[in-house]
Amino acid sequence: MNDSKFNEYEIKMAVPDKEFHKWYGINIRILTVIILFNYWLIFFGFENISNEHDSVWFQRSGSLIVFFALLSEYFHLKIKNMVTNKLIDYGDGLYMTRMQSFKNKNLSSSYSDPTFNILFSPQILFCGLSGTVIWGYGDLIYNYL
Repeated sequence: MNDSKFNEYEIKMAVPDKEFHKWYGINIRILTVIILFNYWLIFFGFENISNEHDSVWFQRSGSLIVFFALLSEYFHLKIKNMVTNKLIDYGDGLYMTRMQSFKNKNLSSSYSDPTFNILFSPQILFCGLSGTVIWGYGDLIYNYL
């Protein structure tokens, strides 16, 4: 890709390759920690850390799971936007987005948007759905188990 496909403003706003990878990595790590914390809440929500009845605490943990699922979706969309829209300066007058670079086979598939979505989207969906069920019916689930 040459820079003629981009206007002056886009080229001025392009970030160096190293800076993009730095922020991409930070956001991936944040998202991973949030999702792992969500799984911890799902599986250890039975642990009561308050003076409430155990079933009430388990039900309340569902609201935390939903909150962190929404937070992880925010970071997922932020990373997806970075991959598809942020113009990267690869040097030597080469400007393209991460997705364009992947399509041109300039980057490994581990950095691709499709791989990213395959890894994180189902997990975020699972956390959101399970948190909603726990939040709504957690007391009944707890008493049944």
